[in-house]
Amino acid sequence: MPLIIYGRRKTGKTFLAKQVFKTAYYFFVRRDRSIFFENEDRIVSYNELLYMLRNERKKNTYCG
Repeated sequence: MPLIIYGRRKTGKTFLAKQVFKTAYYFFVRRDRSIFFENEDRIVSYNELLYMLRNERKKNTYCG
């Protein structure tokens, strides 16, 4: 399930996310609005991010 953490700069959001969700995917939206996929150390497009989120949602949907 996607979780978005946002807030003022320098308040510990990244530290919290990395400590609590050690196996999660980590995306960082930069000031220039590019999206950095930290797990793979690369920039992804908005469409690629949506594709990944949709696939993850399908994987975790309970049917039964």
